[in-house]
Amino acid sequence: MSLQKIVVHTNVFLDYVVQDHKNESVLRLAMQKFFCYTTVFNAIQLFALARTEKERRVIEDSMSAMKILGLNAKNA
Repeated sequence: MSLQKIVVHTNVFLDYVVQDHKNESVLRLAMQKFFCYTTVFNAIQLFALARTEKERRVIEDSMSAMKILGLNAKNA
């Protein structure tokens, strides 16, 4: 049985970056249940919003665990 595929929205990443880590995040739950993708547009938004080195590192770490969809007709 293969995992279902989903595209993770920028807001899901932002919630993960700023969470208090007391509760399990939507991002972690999604990554446990689905094969997750994100888009190059989400990556651009997230890195533009990152204010600290810690936030950048959390974004990089979470994005390294999924595929980033580029700009081509197939992914569109």
